[in-house]
Amino acid sequence: MKVVYIGIVRTIGILFFVLSFSLSLRAQKKILSEKDTVKQIETLPNVIRSVPAVKQPTLKADIEQRLNLIMDKYVTSPNTRTTWTQVKNETDNLLLSYFRAGKLMGTKPEQGYFTKIGQDTMTSADIAHGKMILLVGIATIRPAEFDLLKIERMTTAK
Repeated sequence: MKVVYIGIVRTIGILFFVLSFSLSLRAQKKILSEKDTVKQIETLPNVIRSVPAVKQPTLKADIEQRLNLIMDKYVTSPNTRTTWTQVKNETDNLLLSYFRAGKLMGTKPEQGYFTKIGQDTMTSADIAHGKMILLVGIATIRPAEFDLLKIERMTTAK
């Protein structure tokens, strides 16, 4: 009789623990709103702790923002080879720093990114009207598989 009694008490204790753990997880999920980004980290088997994730801009958005700043500097410059060379050099320096930091994929910079500006990206009519177009490819997932970013500006100088 004692063995059965101890078995029942032990079973009830385990059920109580599982039930209270389950209720605490439900309470945690209710506290967090649907808008919150949550990472669930397993600390021990069957034990999950919720940690709010820090929202950071994506790599592509960060690079695009910096490219826009570079292009904004040259809005008052004439739409000529000299300006294109300056924009290309600044862009290459920026992307090379991302590549060296390991944020762009590949073993060589050519696999991590490319930059095009000038007659490769603009027609004669675009150049005559002052439209400057920068085309950048960045490999964020696999080497030589590029996400394209196209940045356009109208230059004010003739």
